[in-house]
Amino acid sequence: MVVDNYRHIEQQISSLKQANHKIGDVLIVPVSKRKPAEDIRALYEIGVRDFAENYLQEAQQKIEQLSGCTEIQWHYIGKIQSKKCKYLARQMAWVHTVDDFKQATLLDNHCAQCTRVSLLNVCIQVNLHQEEQKNGVAPSELASLSQKIASLNNIRLRGLMLIGKFGLPENEQIESFKQMQKLFQICKRRLQLMENENTNPAENFDTLSMGMSDDWQNALTNGSTIIRLGTTIFGKRETIVNG
Repeated sequence: MVVDNYRHIEQQISSLKQANHKIGDVLIVPVSKRKPAEDIRALYEIGVRDFAENYLQEAQQKIEQLSGCTEIQWHYIGKIQSKKCKYLARQMAWVHTVDDFKQATLLDNHCAQCTRVSLLNVCIQVNLHQEEQKNGVAPSELASLSQKIASLNNIRLRGLMLIGKFGLPENEQIESFKQMQKLFQICKRRLQLMENENTNPAENFDTLSMGMSDDWQNALTNGSTIIRLGTTIFGKRETIVNG
């Protein structure tokens, strides 16, 4: 089932690209939260390499269970806690949910202390609608934070991440994605000002992680480069796992 669902998403993306030539390359990241390792393995066997988890403890269990799947790139999309940063630095390829400089500095320090094949990719989570129950940086603070994070040596700032506001009418949903595009461009211009002969942080700033199972098509047609899909690929979740 999961393989069929994934193939169906690929077909839908292909159709969208044919209808809208402005759509660029997009990475589908299956969100395997509360789903068994066997489902991940089934997708790995058809060539899928990127998977996202919300809970570190659950991710660690799956990393161990899938140790033979050596090419998996794990994405963390959950809340960041200081005590877990050392494990994120060691075990993740991407962390999408950085929203303050303290978190970024902790990740940077831990990355410096461990052996990594490549730099840890991070995105800044934006709380676009200033929702109290959500993490994320306010849009007004974003440009400054992006410059600070880009100055760190052991992590690579790749872009911005959005968890869309639930229940928005479609026109407001689309407007949110357009606002994220504008914020992305503002940050990129600020990063271009940091360029010198040794660093070019704007060159790596290429990612808009936005779009989930209920809004990914509108996200994709409005600039998303990573879509994070859970139930659309894996089906409904039934159990709760803390981590």
